[in-house]
Amino acid sequence: MDIDKFKKDNIGQINKLRPDKYKKKYAKIYDVIKELPPGLKAKYGIIEDMPREQVIKNIESLDKKKVYELIDSVPDAFIAREFKNSLKEKKRQAQENNFIKEINEFWKKIW
Repeated sequence: MDIDKFKKDNIGQINKLRPDKYKKKYAKIYDVIKELPPGLKAKYGIIEDMPREQVIKNIESLDKKKVYELIDSVPDAFIAREFKNSLKEKKRQAQENNFIKEINEFWKKIW
C-alpha cells in the first residue's frame, strides 16, 4: 500500500467536501467507528462531531506502522459484525435490483 498516496487522496477528498456534505459523511462513518475501543478513540480524538481539521491531522499522522497498529487494535467481533452487515446490505441491494429487472421484463412483454 502506498501510504503517501492514500493520505493525499483521502485528504483531497475531504477538502473537496462542502461543510454540509462533510458532516453527513462523517456522521455515517461515526455510526460505525463509535464502537471502537475507548483507548483507540482517545488516541485519535474520535468524537461524534470531529472537525474536518482533526480528521486531516489524523490522516497526516499515519504511517504504515500506525496503520497496522490501528488494524490490529480493532476487535475481531467488530470486524465480523461489520462484514455481516455489509453482506446483508449487498443482498438487499441485489434483491431490489432483481425486482426492478423483473418489472422491466414484465413491461417489455406487455409492450
